[in-house]
Amino acid sequence: MPGGFVKPFSLTKLRPNLLTCVVIAAQSTKGRGFRLLPRSGALDLSRAAQAFQVAIRARDGGEVEWPKWWLLPAATAAPTPEGTTATRLERGWFVVRPDPVAIAVAAEGFVPRLVPAPTADIVVELERCTSLRIQPARGENVETEVNLVEDGLRDERLRELDDGNFHASVTLSPSDDVEELHCVPGTIVEIVVVRGGVSGPPQRVAIGRTPVEVVAQ
Repeated sequence: MPGGFVKPFSLTKLRPNLLTCVVIAAQSTKGRGFRLLPRSGALDLSRAAQAFQVAIRARDGGEVEWPKWWLLPAATAAPTPEGTTATRLERGWFVVRPDPVAIAVAAEGFVPRLVPAPTADIVVELERCTSLRIQPARGENVETEVNLVEDGLRDERLRELDDGNFHASVTLSPSDDVEELHCVPGTIVEIVVVRGGVSGPPQRVAIGRTPVEVVAQ
């Protein structure tokens, strides 16, 4: 708009599927007052947009802190390349699109979920991950390897998006504190102590629903 700017406003508390019109006020930088866009005074969005909310809660009734939402093409069966088909959503709102979509939900300490083809407001209950606490081996020239043998999260798209939980091998040093890893039930790991470059026998741990504590030696 020549000679003016759009006055900032927020739609975060409005439901686009309930709107019949929106009037946008634009204030001129040259002191010409306000203008109405469009000139007819009303913008009909009754058929242009529908928005729904994805609410997150823990299955056990606890709080889910800092959840994340993504929009994915429902037909995508292959891994989601970074920055291409996964769209991050803000505050759990999504606008209905012509093509079928799925909603991915993740949070640290919880098992991610994929909700296919949502068509209305939904509440997604997340199951807690299982805690694996590992005390690294102590001594000089020693490392503790926590090798991922099998990931309990089968959906590769969710693994790509879930950066708050355990989905890749890690190496711990003797000076590290006890390491707590959030694992999806069904995960299998092997813990190996490496001393002077020589690997000791692996200790295999199958993750169920009961927290596990391991002292590497």
